[in-house]
Amino acid sequence: MRPDPCRGSCLCGAVTYVLELPTDFVAHCHCASCRAISGAAFLTWTSVPRDRLTIHGEDTVRWYQSSDTIRWGSCAGCGSTLFYCADAEGHPEAPRTDCMYLTVGTLHDPLDRDPGAHVSFEERVPWFTPADHLPTLRGKTSAPCPTSSVQIILFVSDPERSRTFYAAVLGRPPSLHVPGMTEFRLPGNAVLGLMTERGIRTLLGPELALGPPGSARSEIYLRTPDAPTLHQRALDAGAHELSARCERSWGECVSYVRDPDGHILALAG
Repeated sequence: MRPDPCRGSCLCGAVTYVLELPTDFVAHCHCASCRAISGAAFLTWTSVPRDRLTIHGEDTVRWYQSSDTIRWGSCAGCGSTLFYCADAEGHPEAPRTDCMYLTVGTLHDPLDRDPGAHVSFEERVPWFTPADHLPTLRGKTSAPCPTSSVQIILFVSDPERSRTFYAAVLGRPPSLHVPGMTEFRLPGNAVLGLMTERGIRTLLGPELALGPPGSARSEIYLRTPDAPTLHQRALDAGAHELSARCERSWGECVSYVRDPDGHILALAG
């Protein structure tokens, strides 16, 4: 363990602080609030009891009250995010009211420990996958949040038509849209990809046999609590209804439609 104390500051130096070790934890937080307040993919936090933190230039700290219980502290001059604290009980993630949370990126001295986990990992940005092999946790709990994903690729004859169709069904724009490939993020860390027929033939060879548009070349089985809404969106976007929503023999309520390229879309839930 390095000797006390640890020093940190904002970008412009108007706010400085000193904390006495040991820290309570160090973790990377991927929640939407941390991302929004920093503009980064995640924030790395630590904490110490409030009586082991000394803030200099505290008059320059601007406090943002994000809820009845939570405040965020940043420099009024340069905007650096520095602190996070809970002034009362009641926050769903139960931050400790006797501690001050600090952004590790604003420290000038090394801490007594390395980051130990990725927390609120279910809220992460879709384009970041950690390579550090730390535990990935759901919320601020010890429950694991799997990093595995499923990608379903459909071979489409008209990529713009298919993009428009699935944007209407899913009610969101694509997360990726480049020549030859479009991707939509789905629940459960899955991805729906739309690849042009030319693209897959280029990838696997021109002799690749594909069924003609209008034939059932694949099926997407999507479990979602919004299944009835998505079913109607599909019909409104031009899908052909194959089977109305009803209870199936395996215990799920499912409807089936055919998209403009002949792929079967099963909506369960």
